[in-house]
Amino acid sequence: MWLFGETVLDAVLRAGEYVPHMCSDPGFMTNDSCCRLCMVQVTLDGRTSVVSACSAISDEDMEIVTSTPEIEKARETVLQMIYAEANSSRSVLELMDRCGIKPDERIPIKEGRDCILCRRCRNACNYWIHGALDSMGRGVHREINVPYGTASEECLGCGSCALACPLDSIEHEDKSGIRSIWYKEFPLLYCSECGKQLTTEDNFKDAYYKDAPVLCNECSEEYRKKNRKDNDLYCD
Repeated sequence: MWLFGETVLDAVLRAGEYVPHMCSDPGFMTNDSCCRLCMVQVTLDGRTSVVSACSAISDEDMEIVTSTPEIEKARETVLQMIYAEANSSRSVLELMDRCGIKPDERIPIKEGRDCILCRRCRNACNYWIHGALDSMGRGVHREINVPYGTASEECLGCGSCALACPLDSIEHEDKSGIRSIWYKEFPLLYCSECGKQLTTEDNFKDAYYKDAPVLCNECSEEYRKKNRKDNDLYCD
């Protein structure tokens, strides 16, 4: 069944077929088509073309072919280049193993990088917080970072960027009540009822009203139930 506005990638995955992909994030309405792993062949109105499945919108009359010799060769080259950028990433290694692709010795390895510039971290930061991250530099020196590579006032230490990264390559650490990320340290908050770790103090203050109870989702629901003024207006 065709769904209006659905991307080709979503349609293919919903149909039970597999197309390798890395930069696509279902949490956001836009896709940058950065990795180019999800290329497929589509035919519509008599015209055939190769497109990025994560950004192309499907059509009821569209014919989609997920594998041809040309597409498989292109995917192999793309994944080998991604490996050269992030050769120590478990996600990349697992994807290469699933696709049966080996590294190309002719492509030089960039040690210590582990970033494919998919911009998922930047998109997450722009969507949820204040846009503390952006692309810096040019050419082979391009990277995702906070401005000038120093602690940014816009960063609240929420960790959305780390959660969005498909390679798990954003360095961060939660230790002894402190979160270290992007050249800054942030005090962590814990649920006042159960003690579950929530987020940083800066992120909580930005997201909630003054004097809001510091509660996790579960304890917050119980708090709301206990403090309802008229239970007849609510459905459990």
